[in-house]
Amino acid sequence: MADNVKTEKLTLNINAADLAAIDLLVEQGFYRNRTDFMQQALHSRLDSNSAQLAALLQRKESANWAMGIIHLGNDDLSRYEQERRMVSFTVYGMLVVADDIDLTLLKQVVQNIKVYGIVRAPKTVKSIYQM
Repeated sequence: MADNVKTEKLTLNINAADLAAIDLLVEQGFYRNRTDFMQQALHSRLDSNSAQLAALLQRKESANWAMGIIHLGNDDLSRYEQERRMVSFTVYGMLVVADDIDLTLLKQVVQNIKVYGIVRAPKTVKSIYQM
């Protein structure tokens, strides 16, 4: 996949009073723009919940989890097949599945995929694993 974007666009509905407050803060120079305000607000909330997030990650049952940008291609699938093992993935960040992924081999070796974040994969792969 050529599109290895590390961000995802979100749409947010916000009431008029909150939007007015944001615009006033932007106009007064506290933030560069609305996006800057939202990014800083999100980072602040995530930082304040960092202990809870760390505890949740430690608790996850999946022994095969990864954080960051994970690429899955036919070479990976072939390796799992040679090792005669079924795998499940839990990804915290971004999963990128090759456009030319072998669907038959994928279904043979990958039991489950769960992604917390962004998925870049062919539609067929997304439908197989309900992503």
